Amino acid sequence: MTALLIAAQLLLGSAWAQETTEEAPAPEVPTVEEATAPLNAAYQKEYAYLAAEKTGLAKRLSAHKAEADKVKAAAEAEIRNLEARLTAMQIQTENTEVLLQDVERRATATVEGDDALDSAFFQASGSLSDAGIELPEAADETLTARAEAFAPVWSEAAKLIRRNASVVQAPGTWFDANGVQVKGTFIEVGQIGTFGVKDGVGHALIPSGNGDYQAWSQGGGASAEAIASGTATDSLGIYLHEGRKKRIEERPPKTLQDVLDAGGVVGYVIIGLGFLALAFMGLRALTLRAAGSDEELVNAAIDAFSKGADTTALQKRLEASKGSAARIVARVMSHTDMSRGSMEDLAQEALLAEMPRVERYGAAILVAAAVAPLLGLLGTVTGMIATFDIITEFGTGDPRMLSGGISAALVTTQLGLIVAIPALLGGNLLSGWGEGVVARAESSALRLINEAISRRNAGQEITAKQANA
Repeated sequence: MTALLIAAQLLLGSAWAQETTEEAPAPEVPTVEEATAPLNAAYQKEYAYLAAEKTGLAKRLSAHKAEADKVKAAAEAEIRNLEARLTAMQIQTENTEVLLQDVERRATATVEGDDALDSAFFQASGSLSDAGIELPEAADETLTARAEAFAPVWSEAAKLIRRNASVVQAPGTWFDANGVQVKGTFIEVGQIGTFGVKDGVGHALIPSGNGDYQAWSQGGGASAEAIASGTATDSLGIYLHEGRKKRIEERPPKTLQDVLDAGGVVGYVIIGLGFLALAFMGLRALTLRAAGSDEELVNAAIDAFSKGADTTALQKRLEASKGSAARIVARVMSHTDMSRGSMEDLAQEALLAEMPRVERYGAAILVAAAVAPLLGLLGTVTGMIATFDIITEFGTGDPRMLSGGISAALVTTQLGLIVAIPALLGGNLLSGWGEGVVARAESSALRLINEAISRRNAGQEITAKQANA
């Protein structure tokens, strides 16, 4: 590049010299080769310099690439080493987690086993204590001590099982039906039932609390006497119980009066509503029976009218009849000279007059059927409120008291359904009966109207023929 600049300066200088020395003699002009020789030399020198630089740079690039390859190989080796270490640590972590889970399961199993042992010992102690067998307590809270205390359970339980599998007779006392304590022979059927026999008279016994027994009011004496005498029996009248410490209270058979008393005032209202609905159904049945009567008389009157016979007597009987169809037909029969539309209007008017009688008591029955379950629900809600008041005052210590209150509360719902279901069925059946009465009355009136129109048309044809003749 420097050589090119020098050549350019030489050319410019020679041109300037030529302009300023016009009068000087013309110098000798060099040839092209001579003029470009310095430029080519400079170019060659510069090219050689650049080639040397390129070679140096290529060597440096190769050296850098070799160094980079070494660094990359070392880094990849380090990465592989780290990945191997990471995999090993992950495997070690998984193994540690498995070991930890196994330890936790063993610890949980140990705790559960410890709790199961304590629970089993507690239950066994309670069961054996009811039978008069006391187990020793553990010396301390260690598992070994508790296991040693638990060891006698098996032998004592085996003894109890053998004793419960046999019938034992021994002297004892109990209370008879009058509450008098008597002495006699106990017959213990394992731990599930007990009989008492005195002077050849036996009773099935039930626990009365504190280890005492009392005679069962429902008998069982024949079974006790048979066992005492060694006689075989097909059935065993026995009261099964779980132990003699818990008192068994006999409940008398529940009567209808007890159910009504449990329902309270609402229960009596529902029963009264039921009897009222029953009376309405009876009255409605009698009314419909009367309204649907005299069907034969109606048919006879229409047949006589169609044949042109004298229907005066039949019409009077129809007017005096209790049947709805009879009165409607009597009303239309007295106006058969009217047009068809007028007769139909007259029949419709007479039918509307009979409808209150046909539908009498129907609405009252359906109202009773709808109100009865609502009253039952009212009684249930009232009883449940009273039960919760008892819970608030006395707590939930006596389940029998709570169950008795809930049972009494549900009695009204039961009574409401007992009244509503028959009333609803009966009301619908009677409504169907009433619709049948109305349909027959309409049919009879329409039949009479058709007969009247037919007779009128026939008379007009005869009159026309006579006029033409």
